Amino acid sequence: RVAAAGPPSVPSQPLGDPAALPSSINRGALVKELQTMLNSKETNVKRLLCTPHGLNREVQCDVLRVGKSNTYRCYLRLSGSDHRRMCIFEATRSRVGKLKNSQYRVMMPSADPRLLEPSVGALDTDALDAVLYCGKVRSYNLSGANFAVYDDGVKVDNGEKLPDGAHPRRQLAALTFNKSSSRRVPMTMRVLVPTPGTADAGLDLLEALQALPIEERVEMPEDMQLLKLVPPRWNADEQMFQLFCEGRASCMSNKNVQLANTAAPHEAALQVGKLSNNMFNVDMRGVVSPYQAFCSALAVFDQSSVRRRF
Repeated sequence: RVAAAGPPSVPSQPLGDPAALPSSINRGALVKELQTMLNSKETNVKRLLCTPHGLNREVQCDVLRVGKSNTYRCYLRLSGSDHRRMCIFEATRSRVGKLKNSQYRVMMPSADPRLLEPSVGALDTDALDAVLYCGKVRSYNLSGANFAVYDDGVKVDNGEKLPDGAHPRRQLAALTFNKSSSRRVPMTMRVLVPTPGTADAGLDLLEALQALPIEERVEMPEDMQLLKLVPPRWNADEQMFQLFCEGRASCMSNKNVQLANTAAPHEAALQVGKLSNNMFNVDMRGVVSPYQAFCSALAVFDQSSVRRRF
């Protein structure tokens, strides 16, 4: 089941709708609005958007694929309005490693000065890139069935010393897609995220998720939250599994997914749905941040291209 209303229009500018541009809302007002939306007193915009704070209301984003490219822009709906969308993330896919696994490098848009701290002065290109870099999504096998979401920290090997002002790289989410041997049995999708307030712990979420049994109910540690796919239904006409939900999706698609926290199974924690040819909704509540939600959507888009059957 999909929403009856038509899809929203494409944002009129790369940075968003006129009502959400820097000329319409200054940094101070924007931070206050984000603090209310995201249930946090944090003043650093990147940390507001990336760190899970525990959302007490649904937060909505529209994700636009730029033409036929592998670049995606994520627009946050300020006050939930489709006329006040601002671009908060941009990501482009590349292929890395011997197996050419997918990697998405996620940045905040450089053209929006509100995303920078007021104390930041003039920066060269490399320094600005480092400030705007949020992290990356990386797949870890040939079929792209395992994904890890990283923050903007530095990878440290063999006791290397961290650069001044840097922190070790941390996983903010892990995702697994498990295929079935039968076309009539849907694939499963699971997402493991840190409990809000524990994101700095440096948990190996992907290893922990792969160790969890798929079907059995397990008691989760206090520092982790498990999201599981709401089971899709078989569409005999389309010969595919499709999700029927009450979200904003307005097109039938194998990219439509709805996940619930096993600790609160009657409430959708993350919904990804197709709105039009190149636009998708990414909506979240509870333990998921906008950054975690966007990165999870990128994994869904990526996995849908390798014969995902739901």
